[in-house]
Amino acid sequence: MRIPRVPALAGLSQRDRRALRTGALVLAAVLGVQLGLRPYVSELRDLRARTARERDLLVREQDLLAALRTYPARLTLAETALLRTAPRLFAGSDLATASAELSNHVTSLAYRHRVFVQQSETRAPEEAGAVVVSLRVELRALGDLEGIAAFLHALETGSKLLSIESLTLRPAERVNPAEGEDEEVLALAAVIVGYALTGEGDR
Repeated sequence: MRIPRVPALAGLSQRDRRALRTGALVLAAVLGVQLGLRPYVSELRDLRARTARERDLLVREQDLLAALRTYPARLTLAETALLRTAPRLFAGSDLATASAELSNHVTSLAYRHRVFVQQSETRAPEEAGAVVVSLRVELRALGDLEGIAAFLHALETGSKLLSIESLTLRPAERVNPAEGEDEEVLALAAVIVGYALTGEGDR
Protein backbone atom coordinates (compact mmCIF):
# COMPACT_ATOMS: atom_id res chain seq x y z
CA MET A 1 0.00 0.00 0.00
CA ARG A 2 1.45 3.35 -1.05
CA ILE A 3 0.95 6.40 1.14
CA PRO A 4 0.14 9.52 -0.91
CA ARG A 5 2.67 12.27 -0.66
CA VAL A 6 1.43 14.94 1.68
CA PRO A 7 3.49 18.11 2.17
CA ALA A 8 3.22 17.78 5.96
CA LEU A 9 4.67 14.26 5.75
CA ALA A 10 7.49 15.13 3.42
CA GLY A 11 9.88 15.68 6.30
CA LEU A 12 9.29 12.24 7.86
CA SER A 13 12.16 9.85 8.05
CA GLN A 14 12.17 6.52 6.27
CA ARG A 15 11.56 4.74 9.61
CA ASP A 16 8.49 6.90 10.41
CA ARG A 17 7.08 6.32 6.96
CA ARG A 18 7.49 2.57 7.44
CA ALA A 19 5.68 2.75 10.78
CA LEU A 20 2.89 4.79 9.23
CA ARG A 21 2.56 2.29 6.40
CA THR A 22 2.37 -0.59 8.91
CA GLY A 23 -0.34 1.21 10.90
CA ALA A 24 -2.34 1.77 7.74
CA LEU A 25 -2.14 -1.95 6.90
CA VAL A 26 -3.29 -2.91 10.42
CA LEU A 27 -6.20 -0.46 10.20
CA ALA A 28 -7.21 -1.90 6.83
CA ALA A 29 -7.12 -5.42 8.28
CA VAL A 30 -9.29 -4.41 11.26
CA LEU A 31 -11.81 -2.72 8.99
CA GLY A 32 -11.87 -5.82 6.81
CA VAL A 33 -12.71 -8.01 9.81
CA GLN A 34 -15.36 -5.60 11.07
CA LEU A 35 -17.05 -5.09 7.70
CA GLY A 36 -16.60 -8.49 6.12
CA LEU A 37 -15.64 -11.38 8.40
CA ARG A 38 -17.84 -10.61 11.43
CA PRO A 39 -21.16 -10.50 9.45
CA TYR A 40 -20.11 -13.73 7.75
CA VAL A 41 -19.47 -15.45 11.09
CA SER A 42 -22.82 -14.21 12.45
CA GLU A 43 -24.65 -15.45 9.36
CA LEU A 44 -22.90 -18.82 9.66
CA ARG A 45 -23.96 -19.11 13.32
CA ASP A 46 -27.58 -18.34 12.42
CA LEU A 47 -27.47 -20.89 9.62
CA ARG A 48 -26.22 -23.59 11.98
CA ALA A 49 -29.00 -22.76 14.49
CA ARG A 50 -31.67 -22.96 11.76
CA THR A 51 -30.22 -26.24 10.54
CA ALA A 52 -30.37 -27.69 14.07
CA ARG A 53 -34.02 -26.60 14.46
CA GLU A 54 -34.97 -28.09 11.11
CA ARG A 55 -33.17 -31.34 11.97
CA ASP A 56 -35.04 -31.55 15.30
CA LEU A 57 -38.36 -30.90 13.55
CA LEU A 58 -37.59 -33.61 10.99
CA VAL A 59 -36.82 -36.14 13.75
CA ARG A 60 -40.11 -35.36 15.52
CA GLU A 61 -42.07 -35.69 12.29
CA GLN A 62 -40.42 -39.04 11.57
CA ASP A 63 -41.28 -40.25 15.10
CA LEU A 64 -44.90 -39.15 14.58
CA LEU A 65 -45.12 -40.99 11.26
CA ALA A 66 -43.66 -44.12 12.87
CA ALA A 67 -46.24 -43.89 15.69
CA LEU A 68 -49.07 -43.47 13.17
CA ARG A 69 -48.00 -46.66 11.39
CA THR A 70 -48.35 -48.62 14.64
CA TYR A 71 -51.65 -46.94 15.63
CA PRO A 72 -53.98 -49.63 14.16
CA ALA A 73 -52.15 -52.39 16.05
CA ARG A 74 -52.15 -50.37 19.28
CA LEU A 75 -55.86 -49.63 18.86
CA THR A 76 -56.59 -53.33 18.44
CA LEU A 77 -54.65 -54.11 21.63
CA ALA A 78 -56.53 -51.40 23.53
CA GLU A 79 -59.89 -52.67 22.31
CA THR A 80 -58.96 -56.23 23.29
CA ALA A 81 -57.91 -55.13 26.76
CA LEU A 82 -61.12 -53.12 27.17
CA LEU A 83 -63.29 -56.08 26.12
CA ARG A 84 -61.40 -58.32 28.54
CA THR A 85 -61.96 -55.85 31.40
CA ALA A 86 -65.55 -54.89 30.54
CA PRO A 87 -67.21 -57.78 32.47
CA ARG A 88 -65.50 -56.51 35.64
CA LEU A 89 -67.07 -53.06 35.24
CA PHE A 90 -70.54 -52.00 36.32
CA ALA A 91 -73.19 -51.43 33.70
CA GLY A 92 -76.62 -49.90 33.47
CA SER A 93 -78.85 -47.73 31.34
CA ASP A 94 -77.13 -44.71 32.93
CA LEU A 95 -74.47 -43.95 35.53
CA ALA A 96 -77.02 -43.71 38.34
CA THR A 97 -78.05 -47.29 37.64
CA ALA A 98 -74.40 -48.37 37.52
CA SER A 99 -73.83 -46.70 40.91
CA ALA A 100 -76.83 -48.56 42.35
CA GLU A 101 -75.41 -51.82 40.98
CA LEU A 102 -72.11 -51.09 42.75
CA SER A 103 -73.93 -50.44 46.03
CA ASN A 104 -75.97 -53.66 45.72
CA HIS A 105 -72.86 -55.69 44.87
CA VAL A 106 -70.89 -54.38 47.86
CA THR A 107 -73.84 -54.89 50.23
CA SER A 108 -74.33 -58.49 49.03
CA LEU A 109 -70.64 -59.26 49.63
CA ALA A 110 -70.89 -57.79 53.11
CA TYR A 111 -73.90 -59.92 54.13
CA ARG A 112 -72.23 -63.00 52.64
CA HIS A 113 -69.37 -62.56 55.13
CA ARG A 114 -71.53 -61.71 58.17
CA VAL A 115 -70.90 -57.97 57.93
CA PHE A 116 -74.15 -56.12 58.58
CA VAL A 117 -74.56 -52.91 56.57
CA GLN A 118 -76.10 -50.03 58.51
CA GLN A 119 -75.87 -47.39 55.79
CA SER A 120 -74.68 -47.14 52.18
CA GLU A 121 -74.67 -44.01 50.05
CA THR A 122 -73.40 -43.51 46.51
CA ARG A 123 -71.41 -40.47 45.39
CA ALA A 124 -71.51 -38.64 42.05
CA PRO A 125 -69.49 -40.42 39.33
CA GLU A 126 -66.16 -38.89 38.30
CA GLU A 127 -64.17 -39.17 35.07
CA ALA A 128 -61.35 -41.71 35.31
CA GLY A 129 -60.31 -41.79 31.63
CA ALA A 130 -61.50 -41.17 28.10
CA VAL A 131 -64.45 -43.60 28.34
CA VAL A 132 -64.32 -44.70 31.99
CA VAL A 133 -65.86 -43.17 35.12
CA SER A 134 -65.23 -44.06 38.75
CA LEU A 135 -68.18 -44.86 41.01
CA ARG A 136 -68.03 -44.59 44.80
CA VAL A 137 -70.16 -45.90 47.62
CA GLU A 138 -69.76 -44.93 51.28
CA LEU A 139 -70.43 -47.82 53.61
CA ARG A 140 -71.04 -48.12 57.36
CA ALA A 141 -71.32 -51.61 58.78
CA LEU A 142 -70.80 -53.86 61.81
CA GLY A 143 -68.99 -57.18 62.01
CA ASP A 144 -66.34 -59.21 63.79
CA LEU A 145 -62.68 -59.10 62.74
CA GLU A 146 -62.81 -62.39 60.84
CA GLY A 147 -65.91 -61.40 58.84
CA ILE A 148 -64.60 -57.93 58.01
CA ALA A 149 -61.23 -59.33 56.87
CA ALA A 150 -63.01 -61.85 54.59
CA PHE A 151 -65.28 -59.08 53.24
CA LEU A 152 -62.34 -56.80 52.38
CA HIS A 153 -60.49 -59.69 50.72
CA ALA A 154 -63.57 -60.50 48.63
CA LEU A 155 -63.83 -56.88 47.51
CA GLU A 156 -60.27 -56.84 46.17
CA THR A 157 -60.19 -60.32 44.62
CA GLY A 158 -63.78 -60.76 43.42
CA SER A 159 -65.30 -60.71 39.96
CA LYS A 160 -65.64 -56.92 39.85
CA LEU A 161 -62.86 -54.35 39.57
CA LEU A 162 -62.99 -52.68 43.00
CA SER A 163 -60.61 -50.82 45.26
CA ILE A 164 -60.87 -49.57 48.84
CA GLU A 165 -60.24 -45.83 48.83
CA SER A 166 -60.52 -45.31 52.59
CA LEU A 167 -61.13 -47.55 55.58
CA THR A 168 -61.73 -46.95 59.29
CA LEU A 169 -62.23 -49.60 61.97
CA ARG A 170 -63.10 -49.02 65.61
CA PRO A 171 -64.74 -50.97 68.42
CA ALA A 172 -68.53 -50.78 68.17
CA GLU A 173 -70.62 -49.54 71.06
CA ARG A 174 -72.93 -52.20 72.46
CA VAL A 175 -76.25 -51.12 73.86
CA ASN A 176 -77.17 -54.42 75.57
CA PRO A 177 -74.18 -56.78 75.43
CA ALA A 178 -75.12 -60.43 75.89
CA GLU A 179 -73.80 -62.16 78.99
CA GLY A 180 -70.71 -64.23 78.32
CA GLU A 181 -70.27 -62.81 74.82
CA ASP A 182 -66.54 -62.30 74.32
CA GLU A 183 -66.43 -61.72 70.56
CA GLU A 184 -65.57 -58.10 69.77
CA VAL A 185 -67.77 -56.27 67.30
CA LEU A 186 -66.12 -53.67 65.06
CA ALA A 187 -67.64 -50.67 63.30
CA LEU A 188 -66.45 -50.26 59.73
CA ALA A 189 -66.54 -47.06 57.64
CA ALA A 190 -65.23 -47.35 54.08
CA VAL A 191 -65.35 -45.81 50.63
CA ILE A 192 -65.42 -48.45 47.89
CA VAL A 193 -64.57 -47.53 44.29
CA GLY A 194 -65.85 -49.31 41.18
CA TYR A 195 -65.75 -48.39 37.50
CA ALA A 196 -68.15 -48.14 34.57
CA LEU A 197 -67.97 -47.24 30.89
CA THR A 198 -69.52 -43.93 29.90
CA GLY A 199 -72.59 -44.26 27.70
CA GLU A 200 -73.61 -41.92 24.87
CA GLY A 201 -76.27 -40.42 27.07
CA ASP A 202 -73.86 -39.75 29.91
CA ARG A 203 -71.30 -37.67 27.97
